[in-house]
Amino acid sequence: METVGVRQRLREASWFKRARLLLAVLVGAYLITVYSSNGWDKFDPEGFWSEPFVRWGYPVWLRILVGVLETVGSIMLVIPWFATWGGLATGIAMSGALYTRLPSGYWTDVMWIAIWLAASLWIAFEWKDWRWPRRQGV
Repeated sequence: METVGVRQRLREASWFKRARLLLAVLVGAYLITVYSSNGWDKFDPEGFWSEPFVRWGYPVWLRILVGVLETVGSIMLVIPWFATWGGLATGIAMSGALYTRLPSGYWTDVMWIAIWLAASLWIAFEWKDWRWPRRQGV
């Protein structure tokens, strides 16, 4: 059986699907700037995010875990084979952020977090069929 790679699958996709995938890559490129900068800041014990995590009552390991999810997930968003996993990783991080921010009433933060969460999950959905090469005839 022959495997079908990404290039061939892109050629076979409709123009609408190709446009959505291009848009997913562009949105993913924007989200890299958002997630990687915020994620990287979470590794610094003296950084911006250390004090809020303490104030919210979260342990240090959770701040580091969120930093890993955001940083690694953001890079994965623009790699077709890993975009679904990157969208899910950043989606998990944003779900936690939404859970933390909703009770505080910072509605501008809640709005941006909800937008980033929706964008991450949309990217995960768009690339769900592209995770690995597909075998023809299966």
